[in-house]
Amino acid sequence: MTRTGAGNGVRRWTESSKGASRGTGSRATNSSLPLFPREPEGGSEERPESLEQLVVRHPPPAVSRQGSDSTMSPGNVGRDTKQTGEGLWSATVMRRLGAGVLDAALLSSVDVAVVVLILRLVGLDLQSFGLIPPLPLAVFLLVLNVGYVLVLTATGGQTFGKMVFGLRVVHREGGAVNPSAALFRIFGLLLSLLPLGFGFFWILLDSERRALHDLLAETRVVRTSGA
Repeated sequence: MTRTGAGNGVRRWTESSKGASRGTGSRATNSSLPLFPREPEGGSEERPESLEQLVVRHPPPAVSRQGSDSTMSPGNVGRDTKQTGEGLWSATVMRRLGAGVLDAALLSSVDVAVVVLILRLVGLDLQSFGLIPPLPLAVFLLVLNVGYVLVLTATGGQTFGKMVFGLRVVHREGGAVNPSAALFRIFGLLLSLLPLGFGFFWILLDSERRALHDLLAETRVVRTSGA
């Protein structure tokens, strides 16, 4: 009798231990933690979709190719009456002439103002202009004028004259002009001026309306607007 009661007790203890372990496993399975997703009560297990299934059902949005490099490049800055194969429109001869005349007038005014200021600083009048050493003055004015063209061309491709007439200096392929190319273009500009401005007449012969200094520096002058 005692042995039978002990056996029943052992069996009850064993069954209660199994039930507790099953309850613990059920609670661990039904946990709300991300590592143990809750199973549906109906018994059918819904497994999360794999990465391939998500990609098939929800493909990524297509990227628009409307803005191509040829239309969004820094050099594609305008339109004019003459278009080249690269999608850029070259500036007209009259606009380039007007921008050059305006820049020359501006630089001449600055040079005169500098000379007057120097005379005032040393206590001389305009009649005493010949007393100023010509070589240092010429070097100073040359550096001033070259710096004006170099800085504005290298930073934005536009001097003040080109800004007024809607022009910009770009690389032949359409990119921006770097400082070395801008400096080389200035030296080419001096060569264009030396033989009685013959280098500028090349604009009438070149298909992209480039002058001699443009050919040497691999640059072009294009429009910044469609007007």
